[in-house]
Amino acid sequence: MNATMLLRNLFLAHSLSTLCLASHSHNANHPHPPRQRGLVCRSDTFDGILPTASITIAHVPSNTSYGESRLQNPAYPTPPTNLPELCALTVTIATSPTSSARFGLFLPTKWNNRLLTVGNGGFAGGINWLDMGAGVQYGFAVMSTDTGHNSTSGDVSWALNQPERQTDFGWRAMHMSIEAAEELLFAYYSTPATKSYYSGCSTGGRQGLKEIQMFPDSFDGALIGAPAWWSTNLATWTTWVRTVNEPDGGKNMSVRDMAVWAREVMRQCDGVDGVWDGIIAAPERCVLDFEQILCGTEGVDAEGCLTREQIDTAKRVYGDYLVDGAFMFPGLSVGSEDLWSVLLGQAAPDPRGQEYVKMFVLGDSNWDWKRYNDTIAKVAAAMDPGDLTADAFDISKFRDRGGKIIMYHGDSDGMIPAKSSDYYYNQTATAMGGVSSLQSWFRYFHVPGLGHCSGTRVNAPWYFAGGNQAGSLGTGTYSVPGSSGVRHDALLALVDWVEKDREVDSIIATTWKAPSDPASGVLRQRPLYETFDYIIVGGGTAGLVVASRLTENADVRVLVIEAGADRSNDPLVLTPGLVAGVYGNENSALNFLMLLYPTRGIIDAWASLGNKGWDFDSLAPYFRKFATVHAPSKAARDVVGLTYHDDSIVGGDGPIHVSFSDGYGATNKARVDSFSNEGLEVKTDPRTGTALGAFRNPASIDPATKTRSFAATGYYSAEVAKSPNLVDGVPVAIGVEVITKDGKIATFSVSLEVILTAGALQTPQLLELSGVGGRDILKGHGIGVVVDDPAVGENLQDHPIVCQSFEVGESTACADTLRDPNVLQALIGMYQDGGSGPLGQSNISVAYTPLVCASGPLSTSSAEELLASVGSVNGREVLRKLLVSGEAAHQHLLLPSRVTISRNPTSVAGDVNAPPIWDPKYNTNPVDLEILSNAVQFVERLVAPTSPLGGLLKTNGKRVQDIVAQDTGAAKEIVRQAQISVFHVAGSCAMLPQEKGRVVDDRLRGLRIVDAGIFPLEPSGNIQSVVYAIAERAADLIKEDRVGQ
Repeated sequence: MNATMLLRNLFLAHSLSTLCLASHSHNANHPHPPRQRGLVCRSDTFDGILPTASITIAHVPSNTSYGESRLQNPAYPTPPTNLPELCALTVTIATSPTSSARFGLFLPTKWNNRLLTVGNGGFAGGINWLDMGAGVQYGFAVMSTDTGHNSTSGDVSWALNQPERQTDFGWRAMHMSIEAAEELLFAYYSTPATKSYYSGCSTGGRQGLKEIQMFPDSFDGALIGAPAWWSTNLATWTTWVRTVNEPDGGKNMSVRDMAVWAREVMRQCDGVDGVWDGIIAAPERCVLDFEQILCGTEGVDAEGCLTREQIDTAKRVYGDYLVDGAFMFPGLSVGSEDLWSVLLGQAAPDPRGQEYVKMFVLGDSNWDWKRYNDTIAKVAAAMDPGDLTADAFDISKFRDRGGKIIMYHGDSDGMIPAKSSDYYYNQTATAMGGVSSLQSWFRYFHVPGLGHCSGTRVNAPWYFAGGNQAGSLGTGTYSVPGSSGVRHDALLALVDWVEKDREVDSIIATTWKAPSDPASGVLRQRPLYETFDYIIVGGGTAGLVVASRLTENADVRVLVIEAGADRSNDPLVLTPGLVAGVYGNENSALNFLMLLYPTRGIIDAWASLGNKGWDFDSLAPYFRKFATVHAPSKAARDVVGLTYHDDSIVGGDGPIHVSFSDGYGATNKARVDSFSNEGLEVKTDPRTGTALGAFRNPASIDPATKTRSFAATGYYSAEVAKSPNLVDGVPVAIGVEVITKDGKIATFSVSLEVILTAGALQTPQLLELSGVGGRDILKGHGIGVVVDDPAVGENLQDHPIVCQSFEVGESTACADTLRDPNVLQALIGMYQDGGSGPLGQSNISVAYTPLVCASGPLSTSSAEELLASVGSVNGREVLRKLLVSGEAAHQHLLLPSRVTISRNPTSVAGDVNAPPIWDPKYNTNPVDLEILSNAVQFVERLVAPTSPLGGLLKTNGKRVQDIVAQDTGAAKEIVRQAQISVFHVAGSCAMLPQEKGRVVDDRLRGLRIVDAGIFPLEPSGNIQSVVYAIAERAADLIKEDRVGQ
């Protein structure tokens, strides 16, 4: 998929476009079949269907109402109005020898062939006629149970010492009512419902999840709002959180104090999403500074402050509830403060907490909530009386029969913490193979500014026809007034997903000028997207490292977006001896398996440019962290020496295996000797950052399996892939828009950060397509300017390579023998039989040299003369000093085979579907051409007949290119013919001080970027190890920024 990052400014444009509303058309959006003949709303229609049940039947004409009085139904005394013509049934069924339940059933004359079950709220016992009234206007047949008792939401007295009633409330009344309703529906229509749906919020959300977990065949789709799924722990937390606000020690926050604190939180957190609109849309991003409201602090109003003790209370309300160190329940979210008074501001805990403890757990109606202690929480969790808790997280049977779930939770919910739904979603992912396994059937949306199930205190778009919402607008309301349809109505979106397989990527929420009065006119609309803590754009080397490390915290949800195919099991990628076959492909396995480490001088130069903490010694631990290094074998040491290898560096337990192959031959040894003859003998381990000369580099090969070890196999292992939290003024990135493989556009929202890891070419393109870049470039492609940053895409650096081939003598072993199909088949057989033979090895040799020429290494004075014209732009002066001092300037490779590599294509930028234009401008600085041509002449010394390496070549053998670099002119011609990119592209989003062309700072922030684009200077050697190291460090920085601010 192609990914385009969306900034807050773009979201606003999208939101504003939704204000052009379509007129409401009931028939267009909710087509009904013609009136069915023979429907008879009389008792004889249902005779014998439920022999032991009591059934009351009423014919309800259109445009009338139906319900029960407050005495009959104290929980739901308001009847729905504007009903279509229907047959209303009130049914009483036995649920056990000592208990019973009632349910209501609306059977509309104009039926859409579907059954809808609606849920309840709190501990309410009553038929939810009002929600039934909304559902029947779509054309559904609708059922609601009274859960086996008759009471208001906060009255739990019915449960005292009544285990059968407790079980009815937990699940039995709901399930038995569904079964009975299906029988009655069939009797009335002479056909079963084609699909069955569910909608409920709070307790209703719990009921839906519980039914799915116990009886996966009941529903085809479920709309689940703010579920009270963890009933035991929610109730004890509800009680505990009130005890936190007792006046002992002056820690009590009054309702007035809560209002003061709510205003302060809004002041600090409103703009964290990039827009100051009175809505905290990204609560996880806001790091509260409590000192700004601390009484006694200079500049803090004494009438609008909190004491240290009150601040401690607030921190406990936000924090997790722990018992003996064990997690029991999450705290409230930032943005919920306007509703704190419900749970903290009353004389006693909310009855849905303390009354549950009394009646369900302790069986003691005289228990005093002030005697609450943590033991009660443990007892409740162990008992779960009535089996209320919906924690059977593996619902694969529901998924496997095609079931779909849309779950949502208001970020401003002050009764059930939104983080409890996060926990439920993550636990389900853990049980079912990771977040990616949920995407096709389970979507979860956060709703900024929504309180508990319905309503808003901050004029946030909150309405989308969720469970219990229609009744908040009036007794005759259904769908979304003025904006019905699958884009605005969550129930219709669910039906569309189940029946037409149209995935629900977003739902548009609405609020009105008077938040619960559609007649007042639309105030705001905004799309809701599935939210992740982090979205990583680019699933290559850096992206998979960061994703793996961030998801070590099970509470962090990470989405990885990758355009390329998964080639982690491709033999061409995994087999070391076939490495040339992947060269030139866009893949994190692009490299030649060479695991080289940069020199100390170039990394220290990063720090000298103003990047604190980015010197060699600071980065060294991260070079160790990513790797498990295996010591070279005795055979390898004997052939090529390896006397410099420092065994004390061997070890570690990182995901990437680094090893030395055994298949070294005469060419490897001769090459080492040839460089030694030039005074370039390696005497220290290259991993210390000080090597010059020829050495045998390790390779990213797992010695146990003889296969490539890279990010896709190391950091995205099968275990990591199943992780429950991993899925494949200043403008702030709040989401990512992607074009899927089937051409659809999908949008994902982020609560903390978008992290760009798409590489040094694609990352600047994504920034520019999103309006971040140089004004002139953006305007030239018709892209609106969000941030004018001309440094984006500049500072591009690369390692050009000049490839020369020399024919070897008859007796010299060469990988060209693989071109013989018989030899290749024999070697494939060896490799398949235990990984033996050259296909499981990498025998490329490397050398670092300082500046060289035809006569050998340049003297200091010659180097100064050569580099005198370099200049000082973007670190060039630092680089000049390094090269003059003898820092590695060249990397020489020996590949015992001829490889044909094509040059890089280019295309038109400004289109998300096209690769970016990039121009490395090779040799536009004449010094570059001089340096390369000098190196080509130096190669002539290495291949001269008198050198150890030259002695292995065929006398007067063929060359590619067919030119001898006998002078500077010939050498320059070889460069012009043979120079190509080695794909070490870097520096395009450089980590630099502002005045030097910064795109990211030394914590990789601006918009967080973690790839080779942040390199301020190109490091020596292959950049694979440096990318791993910066990604490991970036993961630590991201974690620190989340926790430590």
